[in-house]
Amino acid sequence: MLSFSRKVQVRQLVLANSTTGFLAALLYLLAELNWFELGAWAIPIALILFTLQILIFSISRSNILSGLRELSLLAKAVAQGNLDAKLKIQSEDEFAEIGKQFNKAATRLDRILEDVSKSGEKLVSLSAHVDQLSAETQQSADILDERSNRIASTIEELSTTMQHVGDKFLRVQENAEKANRNSDTAQNFVTEIGEELRRVQGAVKQFDRNFESVEASAQNIDGFAKIIDDIADQTNLLALNAAIEAARAGDHGRGFAVVADEVRSLAQKTRESTNEITEMTSTLRNLIKAAGADGERALTSVAHAVELSNDSTASVQSTLEEIRSISEELSDMSVQVTQQIAAIGELSESSESLSHLCGDTSERANQLLDRASELKALAGVLNAALDRID
Repeated sequence: MLSFSRKVQVRQLVLANSTTGFLAALLYLLAELNWFELGAWAIPIALILFTLQILIFSISRSNILSGLRELSLLAKAVAQGNLDAKLKIQSEDEFAEIGKQFNKAATRLDRILEDVSKSGEKLVSLSAHVDQLSAETQQSADILDERSNRIASTIEELSTTMQHVGDKFLRVQENAEKANRNSDTAQNFVTEIGEELRRVQGAVKQFDRNFESVEASAQNIDGFAKIIDDIADQTNLLALNAAIEAARAGDHGRGFAVVADEVRSLAQKTRESTNEITEMTSTLRNLIKAAGADGERALTSVAHAVELSNDSTASVQSTLEEIRSISEELSDMSVQVTQQIAAIGELSESSESLSHLCGDTSERANQLLDRASELKALAGVLNAALDRID
């Protein structure tokens, strides 16, 4: 008589709903018989039991080999890129459970590859945007470099002109000193000499005021150079953000449009700043021309005063003192001109720094263009890999 636990085990074997299950249940029941009570039936039943064991082994082996063949074919199909291949589930054994898990994995992998394909398309689009941005940045950098070269050339011309003006001031100072040493002017020429020297003083003062305007314009150019420097720094930072956004790809790639708009806005500011710098350099040239004219008038007046001084036959002490005073003023003005020449030299150095900065911006733009090409190539490799899988 079977115990309750034995009955439960037999019931589970029968419910397996397979030939192997029924045979195993029958074999289990025969094994539970009392062989001593069977008598003459013991040997036939033992033969039947042995035959059932062989039959169960053969059926189990066949089922295992069949399941392995199906799994092998499915794995081969997936390895060849066919992710639509699925394992047909026709039983409830262990191979059926493995087949279910394999089908789930294949379905999930198919979805992942589909997401990767979409990301690849976005990556291609993103690389195109980066390429366009690189070209625009390169164009802006070229424009900045050209404008900075023009500014540097203008400042160099301004420096040369100021040097000539300084030399003329030195000659004026020397002539005034000669007039001070050789002053034998007549009394009747004193008044005329005083008027000429006053005109010289007025012209020189006007010349000094013009150079104050030149200095103010130079300061404005420094301010615009700082703006261009700040814009270049921001452009570099945005390029870095663009590279990070490109590396992330996916849904995060949409934020790159904001970065691109910001870069274009900075490029526009750069163009506006360079236009203003061009206007400032034009103003500087006009001021230089006006200063040159004033210098010429000053030289003419001083030359006339020297001629009058040479033609004079008598000299008075008051005239000598006045000439000494004017000579000192010219010396002070010469010092001021020298200081302004030094200031223009500093402005020239700032212009060179701006030119170097433009070169760095151009180099950054080239690097960004190279990164865009690498990103585009990476997108091509990804799409090619997906095509091989499909």
